[in-house]
Formats: sequence, C-alpha cells, structure tokens
Amino acid sequence: MTKNIAILLVFGSSFFANAQRHERDFQKIESYKIQYLTEKLDLSPEMAQKFWPVYNQYQKEMRAILKGHPEFPPEERVEREKNDFEKMSDAELEKMILGQLMDQKKLSELKIQYFEKFKACLGTRGAAKYYKAELDFHRRLMRELGKRRKNTP
Repeated sequence: MTKNIAILLVFGSSFFANAQRHERDFQKIESYKIQYLTEKLDLSPEMAQKFWPVYNQYQKEMRAILKGHPEFPPEERVEREKNDFEKMSDAELEKMILGQLMDQKKLSELKIQYFEKFKACLGTRGAAKYYKAELDFHRRLMRELGKRRKNTP
C-alpha cells in the first residue's frame, strides 16, 4: 500500500514539475515577446498605456479559442490528434477537422475585430506594424526552437 502511494507521489510530483517548467517556459517566451513588440512598435508612453490592455485582452481571447472544444477535453484532443487517421472513424475525423477549421475561422474573425481596436490606439500604420511584428516574432521563435532541437541529442 505505501509502495503504491510512493509511486503515485513520484508520478504526481514529476507531472507537477513538468507543468511548472512549461509554465515558466511560456512566461519566458511571453516576456521576450513583450520586449520584442515594445522595440518594434516604438511605443510612446501614451500609446503603450492604450495598447497593452488591448493586447492582453486579445491574447486572452486567442488562448481561449486555441484551448479547444468542450466536447473534447484538451488531453483527449491531443491524444486524438496523435492517433493515426487510419485508426479514426470517418465521424471522428470529420469532427476533428471541422473543429480545427472552425478554430481557424474564429481566430481570423478575432484578428479582424482586434485590427480595429489596435488601429484605434496605434493608428493604421501602427496596427499593421503590430501584426508584422507578431508574425516576425513567431518566425524567429520557430527558427530558434528548430536550432535547439537540432542541438539536442
């Protein structure tokens, strides 16, 4: 009995430590992103005061969309996407693909909606610079992650 409890504690603590590591990594990336955006957008104090609350709300709404569908809990969704398509029924495949397409549609609609909000606090040129800087940051991040994966045994 105590052996089972000890095993559960080891697995539980490793899961918790892994979750903490992912949260720290996410926070580190987010702080780099904020630095990058601040530099690229060259925000005045007045513009920054208007921009960051809009940005934070935008990020919150994007994360809500990306979290997934209520009919598939996140852990089940990840597991389903790992499975080979050949092992899934047509109904499961259709549900998964339509869900992903709906997420993309929601993200596009959100980006259009927030373009107007970013335009209100940064102007048209500033809003365009924001979207370009966001895209450039993600490209840099993917390149950096690719380099790190190549260097890891």
